[in-house]
Amino acid sequence: MARTRGERSQTILKLLDPLADLPSALASFLRAGEAKNLSGRTLEFYQESLRPFMAFASREGLTPRSTTRAHLQEFLLSLPAHLRPASKNAHLRAVKAFFGWMVKEGWLKRNPASGVNQQKERRAVLPVFSPEGLAKLLAQPDRKSFCGLRDWTLMVILADCGLRISEALNLRIGDVDLRESLLTVLGKGNKQRQVPIGQVAKRALWRWLEARGEIPGQDLVFVNQRGEACKRRQAEKAIANYGRRAGLPVKATPHVFRRFFATQWVKSGADLFSCQRILGHSSLEMVRRYAQQVVSDLQEKHRIYSPVDRMMRR
Repeated sequence: MARTRGERSQTILKLLDPLADLPSALASFLRAGEAKNLSGRTLEFYQESLRPFMAFASREGLTPRSTTRAHLQEFLLSLPAHLRPASKNAHLRAVKAFFGWMVKEGWLKRNPASGVNQQKERRAVLPVFSPEGLAKLLAQPDRKSFCGLRDWTLMVILADCGLRISEALNLRIGDVDLRESLLTVLGKGNKQRQVPIGQVAKRALWRWLEARGEIPGQDLVFVNQRGEACKRRQAEKAIANYGRRAGLPVKATPHVFRRFFATQWVKSGADLFSCQRILGHSSLEMVRRYAQQVVSDLQEKHRIYSPVDRMMRR
């Protein structure tokens, strides 16, 4: 079916002006993210989190240039009432990043999302392993088997170094320096950092690399029995299974190892800045949350073990 002259003009306008409408702007935003090497999970977050806003904007007939702060406040009010504040804030963060990118590119003079406040979130206590729980978890893999030794080594590295699961699974042989006790890690935004490893983790890696052996054309540290990359989903499933077998009260996920590292680091009295550097966080915000969790943990322990309270209950 032939398009009308008006339709052809609209198509040409969209090609010349990425801000002709919001879908065009979103497509440009996601392409820019790909060019910046943003992870697939980050791009998926933006796409999914911006979907409700795009639907709202379509109903209201909004364009990038016509969108105002009042529109964005109305959008937040239009979100389902059952959504938790954290979920609504995720939508707002995506909208702020979207319009912030347009400002950075010089296509908009100001970000209409500036000044739109996030909803106050009730900070839940993040689930974390106890040292005893971690010991039970690490006792589950059969270290005499190829997969068991690999899984045990992976969990030791996650707990000892606080790596994200993607960072651990992307480690390459050249990233491991056992002599200097360092791992070279490629984190979010392709930012590289060096992470120290302890003696137990060093021995675990040495034993695993010996068992892994040389695999032509493959330099990833963690592989399956066919010499192929160990997939994230496989690792998550294995860790969850070990957690169930250990009977842990906390669901075993790769990220809980990261929290274990951070909370144990803070409990030991180490400074927050070094914790931030090891974890690869861009700011201290999340590290402060781990520190606050340690305080909450101490408060709970004091409630249970308060010497005077226990004495008066006798």
